[in-house]
Amino acid sequence: MHYHYTYDANSNVVGVEDKHTGKSTRRIFDKNKRLVQETLFHGLTQQYSYDHLDRIQEIILPDHSSIQYSYKSLYLHQISRGPYRHTYQHYNLSGALEEAKLMAEAGTIQYAYDASPRLISISSKYLKEDIPEDGFDQVGNLLKRTTLDPVGKVNSTYTYDALYQLQSEKGLVDHIYRYDSLNNMVEKNKRPHTVNALNQLLHDGLDPHVYDLNGNLIRKGSLNLSYDALDRLIAIHTPTHQVTYAYDELNRRLSSTFYSYSKVENKWIPEKEIRYLYHGLNEIGACDSKGNIQQLRILGRGKGAEIDASVLLELNGKAYIPIHDTLGNIRLLINAKTHTIEETYRYTAYGQESIYGKNNKLIKQSINPWRFSSKRVDAETQFVYFGRRYYNPATTRWVTADPLSFEAGPNLYAYLLNNPLNDRDLYGLRGSSPSRGEKHRESVIMYGKERASYRIEKTPIRGKGENTKNLPRVSFTDRFERSFVRSESSSLAVLLGNKSENFRLGVHNGIMTTQLEAINNAIHLRELGWEYSIDVIHNATHNLLNDCVESGLGLCYIATTPVRVNHETWDRFFDEYPRGEYFQICHSQGAINVRNALLSYDEKLRKQITVLAIAPAAYIYADSCKEAYHYRAQAWRDPIPYIDVGGLIRSKRDTVTLNSCPGATFHDHSFQSPTYKEVFRFHFKEIKKVR
Repeated sequence: MHYHYTYDANSNVVGVEDKHTGKSTRRIFDKNKRLVQETLFHGLTQQYSYDHLDRIQEIILPDHSSIQYSYKSLYLHQISRGPYRHTYQHYNLSGALEEAKLMAEAGTIQYAYDASPRLISISSKYLKEDIPEDGFDQVGNLLKRTTLDPVGKVNSTYTYDALYQLQSEKGLVDHIYRYDSLNNMVEKNKRPHTVNALNQLLHDGLDPHVYDLNGNLIRKGSLNLSYDALDRLIAIHTPTHQVTYAYDELNRRLSSTFYSYSKVENKWIPEKEIRYLYHGLNEIGACDSKGNIQQLRILGRGKGAEIDASVLLELNGKAYIPIHDTLGNIRLLINAKTHTIEETYRYTAYGQESIYGKNNKLIKQSINPWRFSSKRVDAETQFVYFGRRYYNPATTRWVTADPLSFEAGPNLYAYLLNNPLNDRDLYGLRGSSPSRGEKHRESVIMYGKERASYRIEKTPIRGKGENTKNLPRVSFTDRFERSFVRSESSSLAVLLGNKSENFRLGVHNGIMTTQLEAINNAIHLRELGWEYSIDVIHNATHNLLNDCVESGLGLCYIATTPVRVNHETWDRFFDEYPRGEYFQICHSQGAINVRNALLSYDEKLRKQITVLAIAPAAYIYADSCKEAYHYRAQAWRDPIPYIDVGGLIRSKRDTVTLNSCPGATFHDHSFQSPTYKEVFRFHFKEIKKVR
């Protein structure tokens, strides 16, 4: 592989040339570093425009048609495509969608949530799906759901083993699964699966499997597969057919070329080429070799990546409305003109599908390429293309090893650690756990955990080891958070607001805080008068005991993953505004992490950071930042700020002890305690004065 990169004055990648093929991708960015035009190496160009909050407003496709997006307040309100309109009509107070009006006047669809909040009901005249009150176990695993589609009613039940791996499913199909301790499926319906010491599948009871030295599947029955130097699938071969794939530097599959073997000419003859369209990392369509759009999907709000996000499909000149189930799979295809059911899809937990036509009878081929997990299913292999890897529902495994190595666990091929009903994978890198709370807000930009954590792990820290001599040194361990593969990982989100020039505010939470709760803390700051965007640095929770252990490490100046996320957040800001000012709010354990982040950050840049520490579990060194302010309640109401005795003594001059306000809980430690409301309001006013 040989890519040559070209940058503009703002360090944006404006050109990438593949030296082996001579093809190039070209990009144009505006002064705010937003992508406004991209020409992929196959020659197709898309243009983008944004509103004042940097939200996508219009996408102009290669045929010069467009997709428009409009917003009400902080939420996506309507998506327009020609004569069609999809409207998000009602959101609840948590920002979760409660009702949407489908395109082409096809009716409405309603959503309901439990207190977690998990999606528990979808209701439309085409599809109804419900999860009862006892539909989840105590740790959030799905146990029951009822689905009513055009084919009929299905009551599904599920069981799990001690590692939360799916053990059985009954309803649509009856399957029993058995696994070893390394997440390998060793038996399906009493049919044995054979694996080797590298967790590679050697035989699934039907076909033998062979791998190369890089861990890539190269033979499955009569199917042969080839890969490039980056372990990307570039060709599949059978005795009579061949398909080749081409990718860009972002690992996006940009084209598929199909060949048939001519015995007369004794060579492979190209039959057709498919060129793919993308918005960011999300695949939105396909064109023929002449650039004519053959397949297009319009994406809106969803569960991450393309999952649950499609609002309109255009397939071979006809428009269809997709309906998703509670898991984000496309379940129905409605003809936009006649409002009749074109196709119905049913899936096992691992994605093996049954396709039904207009008469509700089984058919072999679908007109819709996007089905399981809202991803493209390749007809030539029946693999599901997630963006970074290919998934085989028949074997419940990835075709290649995890590009992130062992970050998601010891098994590089296991799909979602065999818990497909409760976790999801956005691009084929690692899973997330929606059962711990849906992330619904279009006002929040989520920086994908699988991508962010990879960048954080691989990115060196600015100025590492360049601490002032009289300040403590910080060491790092990445093993702590990696060991909790079934919980959330620390990450960055942005609560969108008015655009701020040359200054930014971030908030870093304490222990026992989910990402949804961290975002709610940012919303609390919005309600107290901060109208600008807020960086939400999520310090992930791993239960009370482990959070306390992590706090202990931090107090001993051993930094964990949240500190790297904080560095990454500051880097993003100072890359854009080298002379800007950053206002960092932290709470409880978050103050430990921010203290360690400052001590291990670039000496010059940290002098542009002001810290506001609420109920701090550690105190900020005055010499490690521009200014530091500490606020705490009295010790008998909140003892936590009195743990760091040395810091308490050192920071007397910039620490204020407050009397707890009426309405505060007895243990007055909450970030949203009324005791601290006026503190936030005061500092917000002071910040705005100097701006």
